[in-house]
Amino acid sequence: MKNISIKLANYASAMNCNIIPDNAGDLCLLERFRDDEGKTIVRLSPQPGDYHAEEKWLDAIASGEAAKMIL
Repeated sequence: MKNISIKLANYASAMNCNIIPDNAGDLCLLERFRDDEGKTIVRLSPQPGDYHAEEKWLDAIASGEAAKMIL
């Protein structure tokens, strides 16, 4: 996996998300949440259209639209 920008890593951390890469190097942000037993889990079912280039994530963060892209 390539290096991820600090801006995207900080955003994912602030939004309580994991950054998941695909084979092409595009990224998907998956929200972490707690199950009924209090364990932190991540839903691992992104579809190919859920992955975006890092530049698209950074543009969405700048425009305030990134939260809509998180699964």
